[in-house]
Amino acid sequence: MRIFRKQRFKLAAESRFAKYLRYAIGEIFLVVIGILIALQVNNWNENRKLNNKVIANLKAVQSELAVNIHNTDGAIDNFIARDSVKNQILKNKLTYSDYKKTINNRTLFFPFNYDNLYLNTVAFNNLTQNSEEIPQKYAPILDILNYLYIKMKTRIDVLNQRYQTTVYRNMDDLYRTKSWIYEDEFKGTLSDEAIRYFRTNSQYKARVFRTINDASNLSWAACNFRKNAIDAYLAIAHVLGNTNQTPDYISYTLKNPKVTDRYVGWYQQVYGPLLTEIGNRIEITKSGDQLFFATKTTHKTPIYYFRNSTFFFVNDGRLITFDKTGALTIINGNTDVLKFKKIIKIQ
Repeated sequence: MRIFRKQRFKLAAESRFAKYLRYAIGEIFLVVIGILIALQVNNWNENRKLNNKVIANLKAVQSELAVNIHNTDGAIDNFIARDSVKNQILKNKLTYSDYKKTINNRTLFFPFNYDNLYLNTVAFNNLTQNSEEIPQKYAPILDILNYLYIKMKTRIDVLNQRYQTTVYRNMDDLYRTKSWIYEDEFKGTLSDEAIRYFRTNSQYKARVFRTINDASNLSWAACNFRKNAIDAYLAIAHVLGNTNQTPDYISYTLKNPKVTDRYVGWYQQVYGPLLTEIGNRIEITKSGDQLFFATKTTHKTPIYYFRNSTFFFVNDGRLITFDKTGALTIINGNTDVLKFKKIIKIQ
């Protein structure tokens, strides 16, 4: 700046106005350029800080998604366990000694307790707190997360409340009509009158059916959330470049061809009610690591891996389990299980 001032004074002293004016304009231009460069550098720094903040929030959302995916395990596992008990209750398979031996088994008395599906949202809320500032390149991920945490979580919250309300109503009805309930609870035992009620009372069986319906709906929502949460996790991993750090359970395909190849083939129904929408014969096919379910009248539908040879749909609440004998079981919720025996292996 000292050099510029000396040059300006020299030109002014020589009365060379035109050159002085050109020089002054050039100096102003240089100052403007300097200011623009400084603003650009400042904007770059601010964008870098914002991008780093978004990346940190996305990593937190990834960790939160992993926890929520794990939380869906409980809703699905509880439905599987309770559906098995439901079938035994409605088919009058449970004996006097079954109830006497399992007084502390919460699954056995599931019309009188519930297990909500809790989903964490802290990291998602932090990410979207100033969503208008998030760079446009992250818009596809935000769309996935918004669908997951707003639309799907809202449905899960409704189903949690429904499940809770059903169980509370069951409890209230029992306390209002059965005097043995508080006496048995106080003594920590089950009276013969209570066991007779559980084994023979039609209203109790209606409560069982109503409660398993809520458990089934919550499991179905958990499966849908699980699939979309895994998609969201993998999308974030792709953007952040940390796909090699993805845990094994963040997947809905069973990457073991020796196992999945054994599942491929035709299956004939050997047990359970005949459902017109399924029929008595189904086919399991495979493309890559993905398995598909089909009947004579329906198109191929993907089935997604849960764990322990169990798969789920996202278009309905059914679950499918395979066993080592070549049998396939469909857990249907509102009916008894459907069992199928493998009859044809597809080459």
